[in-house]
Amino acid sequence: MAYEHDLLGFYFSDHPTKSLKAKHGTDSLVQLEPRYEYYRVIGMIEAVKQHRAKNGKMMAFLQVSDDTDNKDVVVFNNVYEKIKDQT
Repeated sequence: MAYEHDLLGFYFSDHPTKSLKAKHGTDSLVQLEPRYEYYRVIGMIEAVKQHRAKNGKMMAFLQVSDDTDNKDVVVFNNVYEKIKDQT
């Protein structure tokens, strides 16, 4: 599937997250609205850009995709410190 996405720029077959979303009952990225709420989503991290904030702490900007949409996600420093070493 990775070659499929790299070659075509999209998944010709089902997106890898589709079956996981159905199993876990999570929200789709296309349903999300920019509000200060918590969402439960399953997506693939397509890109990560680490950034040092003005306060000197690290944070990250992610590009996340699922079978419905692509979204830019901000990971603020308090969350980034907890998850930065996870793979």
